[in-house]
Amino acid sequence: MSAAPHSVFARSIRFGSAALLSATLPVCLFAQSSSTSKQFSFSVPADVSVTIVNSNGNVFVRPGSERIVSINATANSSGVKIDARSSGNRVQARTIAARDAQSRVDYDVTVPQSASVTVEDESGQVRVENLRGNVNVSGESVDVQLRDLTNANIQAQTVDGSITIGNVSHSRLQVISSSGRVQLESVSGPQIAVRTTSGPIRFIGTPGENGTYKLANHSGDIELVLPSSSAAEIAARSANGHVTSEFAFAKDDHLGFQPVDGRAIGGLLNGGGATVDARSFSGTIRVKKQ
Repeated sequence: MSAAPHSVFARSIRFGSAALLSATLPVCLFAQSSSTSKQFSFSVPADVSVTIVNSNGNVFVRPGSERIVSINATANSSGVKIDARSSGNRVQARTIAARDAQSRVDYDVTVPQSASVTVEDESGQVRVENLRGNVNVSGESVDVQLRDLTNANIQAQTVDGSITIGNVSHSRLQVISSSGRVQLESVSGPQIAVRTTSGPIRFIGTPGENGTYKLANHSGDIELVLPSSSAAEIAARSANGHVTSEFAFAKDDHLGFQPVDGRAIGGLLNGGGATVDARSFSGTIRVKKQ
């Protein structure tokens, strides 16, 4: 996910559209009347891949029956159509032909708990909860909430929408936003990476699993709120900003840079463990006790 948020989001929408047009059976296509709900149900294998492509509205994805994908779509405008179809181990639903800026569709989706889920939404809120499969969420001004996920590869990307992730374990996580606020709470895994341009980043909890945690931005603030019992190797640097810590670090012979008061700090907490690297160009970095 090295491209800028705008370009990645545009490519993902094009990809989603092409995939939907190439699928075959079964297909459900309907035009909505004002404030009308429509339900779709597909029998699927447990390892199903589910994609929702929306332009405006909320998307809520949660576990349901182990062999069923259920989609409840509610549109507020007669100018909206929804295409929902399945092919093999894939289910895809897409909002199309929204004719005005006020048109929206809200999706309530249940999937097998082991399903892989992709959601693309330009604006609104996306919530994905209590799944054990891979999760990929992208959007422009969409607010993203991911909770209670495990054993997953997780990607979340926005332009200016906020990203809140909580209670995630044994997972690889990559988060990118331009100006959106990012908060991680009780998140652990072998690789956790967050990058923003000006959006603030807040990490709350214990860096676990001897993982590698990388938090970086250009001008936003970064805050690490850690329990006193945390075992970690901490490195925090801001080229033109300010760095503070409420912890006293033990010397780390592998720190890789010379600490500079107020600009670059680091060392070992409780003998070391997970690696936490926080970097900013001009933002403030605070390492605080929980």
